[in-house]
Amino acid sequence: MRCPTKTEVLAVPKSQRWGTFDDLGVKALRLPKAAMLRLGLLSALVAGAAADNCGGSLSADPRYCPNSAINEDGEKYCENTKLLVGDTVPLRVVIANTANFETDDYEALTIYVPGMLQNGKEVQITFACMDDECEKVNGEILSYPPAPPNTPPGTLPGTYAPDVPSTFRMGKAEDGFAGVDYCLRAPDAATACGTLTLTADAEIDAEESIQLGVVYMMAHTYEAESFSVHVSTDSGFMLTTGGYCGQTEQKYGSA
Repeated sequence: MRCPTKTEVLAVPKSQRWGTFDDLGVKALRLPKAAMLRLGLLSALVAGAAADNCGGSLSADPRYCPNSAINEDGEKYCENTKLLVGDTVPLRVVIANTANFETDDYEALTIYVPGMLQNGKEVQITFACMDDECEKVNGEILSYPPAPPNTPPGTLPGTYAPDVPSTFRMGKAEDGFAGVDYCLRAPDAATACGTLTLTADAEIDAEESIQLGVVYMMAHTYEAESFSVHVSTDSGFMLTTGGYCGQTEQKYGSA
């Protein structure tokens, strides 16, 4: 498939254009779902195929106490800068797709492509990293207590509210997980880590961020030091299709 020239693209009505434009012409294009590229991607990864100038990245954005998670009174469940023991602590997990390739003309336009999150792939969560390298993890600060049967997701700690078909469980990912793994040697991985598993393929648009789901934890013990959450996806978590980067599926190592 040949990429359109700037003149050809600008001839299309603005309502039908995919990308962003300025007075000089096209800056970037987004391909529709019908034109996908088969390309294996890992989270927090940028890699290039020299022949076709292809690249891909998939990043995670985990966040405690997001503004979007509110209780029945319309208030946030918690404040991430001052957790109180007993607080319900929602953890939102968002994935962003910036897979793209560049045209081989002098303009080198960036073409963003959609993808497909893959059924059965896992996302591993390290709930409390106590240092920048996440070499020390804490499995006591937050807990995931058993919720009563038939508790609606998001109403009590110990529930998971999925936005794409997926499940959540406590503990590290299955053996063979190929993402960045801070839980592998954690002595308390059963409480310090959790795993989301996709139960169906899920489409993700070019340059789109989608929320996988929200895990509702509970603040279990007081911790004076600050901590951060880390999320890593498994190898091949997202694939794109279309053949723009060659006919052979490409896989890349994690960052």
